[in-house]
Amino acid sequence: MPFELILRAASVMGRKDPITFIMQLTRAYNPDTWKTLEILGVGKLVVQGAREREFANLYRARDAGRKLSDEEFAQVLAFVNAAFEMALDFIGEQKRARASKGAA
Repeated sequence: MPFELILRAASVMGRKDPITFIMQLTRAYNPDTWKTLEILGVGKLVVQGAREREFANLYRARDAGRKLSDEEFAQVLAFVNAAFEMALDFIGEQKRARASKGAA
């Protein structure tokens, strides 16, 4: 499938997430172009796009979140940021513990 057709299909079928849609179609139907994009590191965009969409869907799935005032939303966002940082630290600690066990 020519890349131009992939772009046109994405505009119709991938309205919510056209970048990921384009990447998936390119990988499936235009492997030569995909290999070039992969060499350039573009393939990682698919993973990042999916992760960001999942994160945004946490907010979108909760009607109460859309009813927050700006101040309340800022408070929730600060809490989520702190929780995310703690989770990253926790994962980092787990990695370090596994690495030290492997080195022992």
